[in-house]
Amino acid sequence: MKEGGCRHEPDDIPRPDTSSMTTMHTYCCLGLLLGVSLIAVLVAVILMKDTTVELTVLRQVHVLMSHGERTPSEYELSILGTPPPDHVFIPYGAGALTNEGKMLTYEMGALLRRRYNDFLGPYYEADRALVISSDTKLSKMTALLISAGLWPPSPIQTWNDTLAWQPVAYTYPRTNDDYLLYEDNCPRYNQEKQRLLKAFTDEGLLLPYKDFFHKIAQLTGTNFSTPQEAFHLNNLFLIQEDIKVPNPKWAKHVKKKLMDVARLEFTMMFHNILLRKLSGGALLQQIIREAISMTVEPTTPMVIVRIGTPVSVAALLSACVAPPPRLPDPGVALLFELHERIPSKADDKIHSALPDGQKYTTGTTIPPSQN
Repeated sequence: MKEGGCRHEPDDIPRPDTSSMTTMHTYCCLGLLLGVSLIAVLVAVILMKDTTVELTVLRQVHVLMSHGERTPSEYELSILGTPPPDHVFIPYGAGALTNEGKMLTYEMGALLRRRYNDFLGPYYEADRALVISSDTKLSKMTALLISAGLWPPSPIQTWNDTLAWQPVAYTYPRTNDDYLLYEDNCPRYNQEKQRLLKAFTDEGLLLPYKDFFHKIAQLTGTNFSTPQEAFHLNNLFLIQEDIKVPNPKWAKHVKKKLMDVARLEFTMMFHNILLRKLSGGALLQQIIREAISMTVEPTTPMVIVRIGTPVSVAALLSACVAPPPRLPDPGVALLFELHERIPSKADDKIHSALPDGQKYTTGTTIPPSQN
């Protein structure tokens, strides 16, 4: 997946009264930071009225960062039936960042520091920055690592001459309130997924894979029967390839068809508007609320970093514009920027030419009549 942007907004978003606003704001999704390279794609989402941005001032940054390379989770290993011996994941354990994943996450933080150095200023200020993780070890470790790269201590904040690190606060919501864990805490999403699975089954779309499911069930000794299980098994094989852990010998014989079913499941995750709203829409609405808050309350955090997964990055993209063609890689980051438009001299001339009490905005095709 190479680009991202925003086009659709969730329903029922609170809107500020802009009748007396003299400054305009735009909100931009800059796409993905992949590894240490910027995918230079700009797609604007207009939150506060604007049509032509001539000069802007950055006011707020949002980051959704996926964890980096990791070991398989216990759930993924359970699908295999006979998981590898525990020693193959030493010293990390199951579902934990590898050293490569840790370095990638830290470097992402350092890349964000270089990009936003002037905006962030030289010091870490706890009341101007907000880091949000989920209540999982993987997410919390990722939060610590990206913060270490994003906020290295300035000379005046250096407390240990041999350690270029300072503590950075992070928070995490209760699992039931976590927008990123919608598969765990949103019954409506799971109901819609089940309805869609039944519809696919009734239409015969899964019939070509019936024998394949039976074959995998025999090989794993499990009740393997759904595209969701195929998605996780395929993910397991990809992860183990990345961390140089051998897959079962039979994996290479089922790889192609397994990937086909995994792609089908990925398509089902964000198949319709409702699923997109229920998966990424809640987080998108929260980001929009935080941006609106910044326009009326300057003490709102300047930078908000959230820690997610490749699936949650895909969910947010699907709510913004469209589902990505494939699952994003570990370690990607999706960026949103809030900009304030600086009125141009032409705007001043137009305003001065109008009678008192009349306003002309860039969205007006013809200035109001002065008669």
